[in-house]
Amino acid sequence: MLDFKPIPSATLPLNVASGSHTTILANGTSSVTNNGVINTASRGTSVYTRAAIIDGNSTLVNNGAINIAATVDTSPAAGYLNEGVSVQKGSTFENNGTVYIGRQAQRSLTDVVTDLAIKTESYAVKLIQDTVNLSNIATFINNVGGKIVIG
Repeated sequence: MLDFKPIPSATLPLNVASGSHTTILANGTSSVTNNGVINTASRGTSVYTRAAIIDGNSTLVNNGAINIAATVDTSPAAGYLNEGVSVQKGSTFENNGTVYIGRQAQRSLTDVVTDLAIKTESYAVKLIQDTVNLSNIATFINNVGGKIVIG
């Protein structure tokens, strides 16, 4: 068994919510499938919170729920974002489930939760074109049954 010994010089509590946070980062020819729940908190003290960044011919298929800004948002600030899925340079996001901006975090797909008032600029899906190779197109497909909801 390992003993945990805190570093005496560490200042507590540490603020793990500072900076930028991304739940999934897929590069190259990666393939990611969500059949469950992904929650991202409202930006708080972060510059960005993102559910996913997919880049370079990678694919994300959502069959579950992606909840963006799933915590109370009390202090909007210019230049700060709640971002769902950032689809970049030849990647594809295929939605068969739900992408929801502004509802409480779920622990399972069957959890019933309420909407939240979100004050910070928020995106469900952001497509970013490759500026060097213009034929390298970011693609979003919202299939039958796929939903994007702003709470």
